[in-house]
Amino acid sequence: MDRNKLLFPNGNPRNGAPDAFANGCETIIFEGAERRVGRDPRAMSVAELNAVGHFGPVLRAIRQNCIDCQGGAEAEVRRCALVWCPMWPYRMAANPFHRVTLSDEQREERRQRLEAARTRKAANP
Repeated sequence: MDRNKLLFPNGNPRNGAPDAFANGCETIIFEGAERRVGRDPRAMSVAELNAVGHFGPVLRAIRQNCIDCQGGAEAEVRRCALVWCPMWPYRMAANPFHRVTLSDEQREERRQRLEAARTRKAANP
């Protein structure tokens, strides 16, 4: 799939589609002039957020930002040395501060639950 279509499903505003994200903006009067500002995402529905190109979990959004920062090179995200960046620990789309240590019994129980879920999904496509 074309990366720009994935990132900008309504058109890339940087490539001549200035109204691509009109639903995510509102017009206000600021210092006597009209100005477009971003809407408060907390007041938007999931459908509205999806319409302006925001999908899924925050960690994936952080990863996508890191890919953009590295000029679109996913391999460079792994090699990133900007350790001062607040998003650096999350650049691999994982939270390094959320680690769970499982016993062998817990690991086996989770393996069985995953296997059962995959079986159910395969039976009901």
